[in-house]
Amino acid sequence: MNYLDLVQELNYDLWEEFQEDFYQFSYSSNGAVDLIKFEGLILWCSEDDDREFFEDINDYEPIKPFIQKKYNDLIDRFYSFKIHSDSGWINIEDSAPKEGDSIYYEGNCGAVAATFKGIDDNMCGVAELENGSIDVFDKWRKR
Repeated sequence: MNYLDLVQELNYDLWEEFQEDFYQFSYSSNGAVDLIKFEGLILWCSEDDDREFFEDINDYEPIKPFIQKKYNDLIDRFYSFKIHSDSGWINIEDSAPKEGDSIYYEGNCGAVAATFKGIDDNMCGVAELENGSIDVFDKWRKR
């Protein structure tokens, strides 16, 4: 496959998925070594081809799915480096605890100890405080 065509297909796939062309795959070569990159980070190098080699057909695994997997692995790795500026608070819309879990929720005066009861019609978490009263919240963390 022509590597320029491959990069064009990969960028088109990104556009189809996200309608965004700010971040892109690119191809470069010095005439001896070919590189496929995403935003300057090397995903594949012809000199050190780390695709699986199939001896029965005497060929490497297809390059496009390989590059897509490397891209997904890169994005997952970047996501794991996310800086949590809110000191570990989790938005209830992003992830909810299990009913009955002991949690802290973000109250007006800081962390409030409670038991998670569920989610209300407004997508707010519902908590039962230790005194038996019920409150709603939008951010929580494990206790």
